[in-house]
Amino acid sequence: MNIERLIDVIKQQAEMFMLEIGAFYPFATAINSNNEIVPIGAYIEDKNDTPASQDIINLLEKGIFHEINNGYYRIAAIVVDITITKKTVNYDAMQIRFYEKNNAYKKHFIYVINSNNVMFTEVQESL
Repeated sequence: MNIERLIDVIKQQAEMFMLEIGAFYPFATAINSNNEIVPIGAYIEDKNDTPASQDIINLLEKGIFHEINNGYYRIAAIVVDITITKKTVNYDAMQIRFYEKNNAYKKHFIYVINSNNVMFTEVQESL
């Protein structure tokens, strides 16, 4: 199933970023029309090399919408580092924003960074 393949790759990418630096900037990945998983890049000129996350998300979304409408991507996802609050407790989490031709939806995964891996738990209830 395409979405599960995409989630597996996203978890691997996020884990790599978190084990190296403890967090991540928004990033994106897609499955193209040839059923290949491809990274999606975004570049924003910033004098401090720390552009705002929302600026990156906006640029990624613009490119994704264009490529989906042109038939190049079957499904794409933007991954955002967020905090989820459940019963007054804050959890580090990853939000995956999925985009398809006529559909958009989100999944959330709480994560825990260990010394050599990252554990992800999907949040089932809506936020």
